Amino acid sequence: MASNLAQEEVIRTTEGILLVDAGPGTGKTYTITKRYISILENDPNATPEDILLLTFSNNAADNMKRKVMSELTRRDPSTLWDAKISTFHAFCKSILTTYTYKVPSLLGYGERLSPSFSILENDVGEHMFFSKVYNAFYERHKDTHREMVSIVGDDSDQVLRIIKQLLSKGIFPTRDGWFLDGRSHLEGDWESFCVRMRVENTCPMGKRGPTQARMLKRLKTRRANKIYLDAPSTLLEGKNISEDDIREAFHEDREKEISFIHDIYLFYIKRAIRAGMLPFDFLIMLVFLILHDDDDIRRSVAFDYVMVDEFQDTNEMQFMLTLLLMKRNNLCAVGDWKQGIYGFRYASIDNILQFQERIRRYKALLNEGRTRIHFPVDVDAREFTINYRSTQTLLDTSFGSLYIEATNEDAVEAETLDEAITPLVAHREDEHISGVRFYTADDNDAEVEMIISLIQDMLANDDMRIIDEGAEGCCLRPIRYEDIAVLSRTRDFGLQLQERAAHYGVPIVFEGGTEIFNSEEGLLLLAWMRLLIDPHDKRAWTVLLEREGHPYKRRMDILSGHAYPLHLVERLDELRRKEGTIIEFISRIYGFYDMATPVSHAITHTISSMFASSSISFEEICFFIEENIRRKKTYAIDTQASEGAVTVQTLHGAKGLEYPVVFISNCNKDRFPSSVSDSSLFTYDTRLGLRCSKTHGTRGDYSAIFDNWHNDVLRCGIPTLYDEERRLLFVGMTRARQYLLFTAHKPSSFFTRLAESHNVVHIDDPRPTQRECAEGQERYEPPHLVYRGSTPVQAQVHSVLRIMPERSGRGKHYGSSVHFAAERAARGARVEADNEDIGAILRYIDGLDAQKLWPEAECVLPIANMRLSGTIDLLVFHDTAIDIVDYKTDLTDANLEEYRIQISCYYHAVRGVYDVPVRCIVFFTARDERIVVDPIPFDELETLVKGRQGQ
Repeated sequence: MASNLAQEEVIRTTEGILLVDAGPGTGKTYTITKRYISILENDPNATPEDILLLTFSNNAADNMKRKVMSELTRRDPSTLWDAKISTFHAFCKSILTTYTYKVPSLLGYGERLSPSFSILENDVGEHMFFSKVYNAFYERHKDTHREMVSIVGDDSDQVLRIIKQLLSKGIFPTRDGWFLDGRSHLEGDWESFCVRMRVENTCPMGKRGPTQARMLKRLKTRRANKIYLDAPSTLLEGKNISEDDIREAFHEDREKEISFIHDIYLFYIKRAIRAGMLPFDFLIMLVFLILHDDDDIRRSVAFDYVMVDEFQDTNEMQFMLTLLLMKRNNLCAVGDWKQGIYGFRYASIDNILQFQERIRRYKALLNEGRTRIHFPVDVDAREFTINYRSTQTLLDTSFGSLYIEATNEDAVEAETLDEAITPLVAHREDEHISGVRFYTADDNDAEVEMIISLIQDMLANDDMRIIDEGAEGCCLRPIRYEDIAVLSRTRDFGLQLQERAAHYGVPIVFEGGTEIFNSEEGLLLLAWMRLLIDPHDKRAWTVLLEREGHPYKRRMDILSGHAYPLHLVERLDELRRKEGTIIEFISRIYGFYDMATPVSHAITHTISSMFASSSISFEEICFFIEENIRRKKTYAIDTQASEGAVTVQTLHGAKGLEYPVVFISNCNKDRFPSSVSDSSLFTYDTRLGLRCSKTHGTRGDYSAIFDNWHNDVLRCGIPTLYDEERRLLFVGMTRARQYLLFTAHKPSSFFTRLAESHNVVHIDDPRPTQRECAEGQERYEPPHLVYRGSTPVQAQVHSVLRIMPERSGRGKHYGSSVHFAAERAARGARVEADNEDIGAILRYIDGLDAQKLWPEAECVLPIANMRLSGTIDLLVFHDTAIDIVDYKTDLTDANLEEYRIQISCYYHAVRGVYDVPVRCIVFFTARDERIVVDPIPFDELETLVKGRQGQ
């Protein structure tokens, strides 16, 4: 492929800051790769070590590296493999591994990061880890942040979500406040908010005078089924909301919310560093902070040439990090804001749309205190206007999708959009074999069968031909299955289509990741793990008995009489007798069934990478599997690419790909565009700052949690926009080279408005024909597995205790400080004996003759249809036994029986993992007294827990 003039200018311009607007099919990846090669070929002093090329997927990085290597044949390939062509996260990991010693100074505390830190790449694992961190935070700070922890309740995911959003914005807590001007961002911007709010709060003129403002209409809708505390009585009166009420809402006192988020955010960072388990985005945060903090390190890792592909997928923190990685004003950022579809991952298309404004603002921000960015940041904007993929008909229709209003409340600012869009001209002239078509059916099943029928018709239609571009030129040929892609907003429709197509023998394969833990391999592993915890777990036995082929009546008889098949009991005994790592247990389980499938390998790899510690419990493995099933988590598995089959994908999964024929399917109301929800407990907006949708207050004699009218008023001033849904539609449409088809059974606004200038064909009774397989050809039989288990209730061990308050006046804060000192002492840190309790603990730890100390050991006990979680103050490992030590700062032993319940829960959790004698010690630190207690037998403990939980 020869470069066009615009591409060639970017390839040859190797100085200055370039922003390249490269729409779909314009060759942006080709251009940025050629530019990398041009630098090495035309600058005699340039080496791969001088160039940094960043992108967002390992596949993209590997492909670009291979293209560079294939063209630079005169260079030693081994030097090019070390070239810095990688993802943001991989690059930051390499930097952080070298400079882990810098981490303690960054945010003003002394936690040290081990050079052998691990990365929580799995988002389910990150949620699990944060849940543990939040539980520990709750125990230590439930008095300090009493109202906020009561509002959050057990939904720690809401807190993690806002932390991840703030992190993407470059808003970090320090020990004494917020990094740079983070606090001002959390406050919001009243003037900026007013610009939009006054438009939404203006009363339009109707036939009989002013009518209600959109802002008030939204508030009345939002107000339904909500209970406000102290909302103005006049809030819903009149034609609009008074500006005084809006001003009061904006300037509400949010100190509790901001303080709470600051403390849990900082606690999370400290715990992650201490544990050596970094969530994925912490890599970027810590490297950003290192480069901001240390001029010498920044200069040593900076590059003469920096390039970023897919710049629309960057967030604000990555933009600022990019500036810190530049030795001089040499940057090439290539992207297309119209393909920005990862807002849910906190990517910011404004990094492109407001590039000049942001790069100047970030330079000023980063230069606070001392000069870090010493070069000018003037921007040279370039545009690619030639599309090499689609016909002009398809391009014009695709760009029209960006102007569609999704609802009556939605608003598209056409003039602003016109200014931002770079029109594309098709390089190909194939209008006679191209087209856009629209089809409807009666219901969901009919739509699925209609798509299958349309695919069959295409293959038999001589008028629909595909252009094949070969070395000897172009030719026309019939459509084949592999030319077709069916794209949908959600996975479920694609999976339905795959399953139904198999019935007709039509090769359709869903390519969008696999729910590996909701497969036969995953459910069998979960069943055996549950039996290792409880040998009479009925759910687990049901899975195994179904696998053995026992009918329902026989299964019920076996379960009621505990008359389990002997060979399964023997296998269970064998597992319980043998020791080894979790991975060895998994291998034995799959060995029972001679299972060596791509799915079993993916499960083994996922668990081994998630749980590197050999001391992990079966309970945690079970919880991890259950969470993957509950969240419908998918994983890419290593299978052969499907040949001769229609590809089915989600619209997100299709980004970057292209096909001769594309279906945009399930284009139905509430499906595509997807209804935009606003149910988050915490939200952040640059205009509104940090907000909480709930508030804690008192009405009469009762304290309760109320809906926050301040938040609702403000949210109504910023209309819900469907911009990202429109961009997702645009991305799907621009995957097509020749033919684009839309299907629906309950057409959405996207379908109806795109179809206004087209003929819509309704198919009453789609009947695909039964396709017979040729001799020796296998039918496509996709698996269909349904998980019917239930997730037990999550609770804290403390929730079943009945602790009598101490009258010593020392309080829980005192106890927390003692526990914190004890934890540091057990980890080998130097601790001062500031009081008698800490002194007793230090003497105890110094006198221990133990193989290993494990402070703050988190554990889970499945009991009474619940999962009781807690944190053991100290596990002491001796040669052949374990001590559980629980510190108590009580001055009396009035609560000793309750503590016996607590430590009994810990006892049975530990015994579920370690088959050695376990001793339970309650350590009253104030009087330096250690009491050995007998644990309550499991059956008695379960009865007690059920009684206290009202079961």
